[in-house]
Amino acid sequence: MQRLLLLFLSILPAQFVLSQNLQLHYDFIKNARDRNAAGRGYFTSTVEMFKVDQWGSTYFFIDMDYNGPRGGVSLGYLEIDRDMKLGNFPLMAHIELNAGMNRFVSFDNAWLFGISYPFKIKGAFMSVYAAYKAISRQSANFQVTGTWNSTLFDGKFTMSGFIDQWCEDKTGGEKKWILLTEPQFWYNLSPNFSMGSEIEISNNFILNSNKVEIFPTIAGKWTF
Repeated sequence: MQRLLLLFLSILPAQFVLSQNLQLHYDFIKNARDRNAAGRGYFTSTVEMFKVDQWGSTYFFIDMDYNGPRGGVSLGYLEIDRDMKLGNFPLMAHIELNAGMNRFVSFDNAWLFGISYPFKIKGAFMSVYAAYKAISRQSANFQVTGTWNSTLFDGKFTMSGFIDQWCEDKTGGEKKWILLTEPQFWYNLSPNFSMGSEIEISNNFILNSNKVEIFPTIAGKWTF
């Protein structure tokens, strides 16, 4: 199994072995379906990096929303994770930090500890992990995540994204389950520049909304 994992890492295209990109999204839908949910209509920037090495892989992204006074930064959010080989064990150790703040308050940090498994289906590179999620001042939580990345039509089109399912405390001590997925679709105008869209689909994620919310963006991406 370790040989299979090494083979998987070795056949990753060069842009996945060390990939860094900068994205700029515009959320063009002004209001959520739920009248109590916050509206959109602003820019979000994303800095993203994925790097494979002989011990595993590292991934992070940093999001910033530009919805403050005079178009300033209103929110910053970071996710960084590390997958580490465990000898000949078929799975990898996964550790992750989620943290952020908006102009009103800092978010509770979330640490995730679990196991992950990268795999390939035809031309699609995928990964799945399950983890214990320790959120500050909360009882035990759990998260399952899947990711994917596939380039089609001789490199002209890329599909990527993730899907998260996790639980966390809500008022009264009960648990709520949250679903969040953000598929991305890119047309690659050159090896470095792409145009496309991200579609945020969620349930129980938007503040004060328990409906399924859908927010598409118009976006550009520069890959370094």
